[in-house]
Amino acid sequence: MPRGPETRYARAEDGSQIAYQVIGDGPLDLVYLSGSLSHVDVRWESPLNARFLERLATFSRLVTFDRRGVGASDRLPNNTVPTWEEWAEDLRVVLDVVDSKTAVPLAVGDGGAMAITFATMHPERVSALVLFNVLGNFGGESDGELSEELVDLVAGAQEELWGTQDWVKILTPSLADDPVHSVWLMKYMRATGTPKAIAAQTRATWGTDVSFVVPLIRVPTLVLHRTDYAGAGIDSGRCPRSC
Repeated sequence: MPRGPETRYARAEDGSQIAYQVIGDGPLDLVYLSGSLSHVDVRWESPLNARFLERLATFSRLVTFDRRGVGASDRLPNNTVPTWEEWAEDLRVVLDVVDSKTAVPLAVGDGGAMAITFATMHPERVSALVLFNVLGNFGGESDGELSEELVDLVAGAQEELWGTQDWVKILTPSLADDPVHSVWLMKYMRATGTPKAIAAQTRATWGTDVSFVVPLIRVPTLVLHRTDYAGAGIDSGRCPRSC
């Protein structure tokens, strides 16, 4: 039997179905947001990921979900990408369905912008934030925005390398030589979305700056960032001067 809790569906206001899971019964509601790299079922096929999630569930009621356009949730129409506000509403819908009044979003990568947006839209629903490898000031640019050239470069690389060993080396360089992990991660990437769909999300979301709302966050926030992460340098995890 595969590991992992039952996958259920919440319905957004536009009728879209959002796949989610709940594991554990701790006193803290913890929401794991992995952004565009997410599939609530396939992630349990990795022993490393399964242990990570099970550990989180030892002290919390852990909620995971795939935002619209990703993983087991409804796909998006061609050339359509929700705004961060719309994706933040996916989080609200899931929290409502699981009857969570307040929660702690644990966000990774581009899940961070969704968590930050939600914390400013619904401050009464967030007790703390944890941000890991999140683009805090979008590549360390002084104005808080990534250049169009850099966004196109990343998105173009995704169109060519998403779901391949080369992208495994970018996401998890320390485990790139592990054949079991590499095979699983390549499958996981393909399960989250096609190269074209993921690149379209990157072009739309990386070009949208949410750093201007960071000063509005009023909850304790823990920021973690890998120094050797090729997807986002350490400077991108630092708060812009506007904070």
